[in-house]
Amino acid sequence: MALLDPNGWFARALFGKNYFYKSTNSVQLGNKGAVYIDTDKPSELYHAIPQLKTIIGKKKSMFANVVPIVKDAKRKPIETKQAEEFYKLIYQPNVMQSFNEFLENQLEQLDVYGNQFTYKNKPSSLQTFPIALWNISPMYMNPITTGKVFDQIERKDIISGYEYCEANVKKIYDPEYIMYMRHNSLDNPIIGTSPLKFLKHPLSNIDGAYKFRNVLINEKGAIGILSSGSNKDSMGAIPLRKEEKERIENAHRKNYGINDEQMKLLITEANLSWTPMSFPTKDMMLFEEVAEDTLILIDHFGMNVNLFASKSATYENVTASIKQVYSDTIQPYADKYFQSLAEFLQIEKIFGKGAYIEASYEHLKILQENKKEGAELFKSHVESISQLVSAQIITTQQAAVILTQMSGISLDK
Repeated sequence: MALLDPNGWFARALFGKNYFYKSTNSVQLGNKGAVYIDTDKPSELYHAIPQLKTIIGKKKSMFANVVPIVKDAKRKPIETKQAEEFYKLIYQPNVMQSFNEFLENQLEQLDVYGNQFTYKNKPSSLQTFPIALWNISPMYMNPITTGKVFDQIERKDIISGYEYCEANVKKIYDPEYIMYMRHNSLDNPIIGTSPLKFLKHPLSNIDGAYKFRNVLINEKGAIGILSSGSNKDSMGAIPLRKEEKERIENAHRKNYGINDEQMKLLITEANLSWTPMSFPTKDMMLFEEVAEDTLILIDHFGMNVNLFASKSATYENVTASIKQVYSDTIQPYADKYFQSLAEFLQIEKIFGKGAYIEASYEHLKILQENKKEGAELFKSHVESISQLVSAQIITTQQAAVILTQMSGISLDK
């Protein structure tokens, strides 16, 4: 069992402050009110609710399709020996993970825990790049805060270090060696918040619907009352004798079920009637409830319903959905991630001011159609601007400025 620091940010479940330690307890608000699963245990939810794992799984695989390209300030790819060292590190970040596995693991941890830590193993400051990069689960990491925030100008004056604590291993890492990414908290500018905390209702409903269906299928069978039938005397309905009641109850409890080894029919000579005490499954709309809650999860993580199993999905709307998700969700996050990684690896210090890591998805065939459409549109604009120059409505210098703004590429006069 992991040895967790009782004062750690992520030790709520065990010590009252551990956000991410696993447990089986759930939170009930009020004695008779709604019952919610505990979203302070995101790892447990991630492995228990298939919709959640499927959505994040799709998102992380799309993110990992990225091709990182180190470029200079003029947006030209850098092709030097140092660039080769960069690509060697990136495509084999550590001895246990490939580049895709590393990126999937990174996004997975961030979207589940809301916090993510990457460690760079760099034994010597004389080395250009670290020898390895490792993602560290927030389960075992504890940011050590100084208590000073608003008057500080450097991160190290806010977070003085990171404590790793697992089993009998305990180590303090200097902030220089940890890249810390997080989903911003509403109230805490330092520690992130798990996205699952905002999904308490849909996650609880999905969990409840699955559990109810499971009980009906595997344990309870039909839920209702067996009562005496139409036998009556002058005083009214004749109750079952004690012996008959116990015999029927025992037989029903033992034999009623749907498994192959169980009897599906209870035979008795008693005159009984059946009064159901639950709605049929279809009338409770459990399947519809799961579907509606899943839509909330899909929207929350910036995905699109057409990317998942759907009877209404067509090639056209799936294609459009993939493009939309890459444009609105994956590309912005990839840009953010590689900006942080560039700072972490000191890309500007190595390759010069303005150097950066571009997150490119242009190699994906499905996105090349957008590139073609964009090129055709740009060509149309160029022709229109050329006509304006020919008519002396604008100067060539003004045309160059307009094209620069449109393309993002500096044009020579």
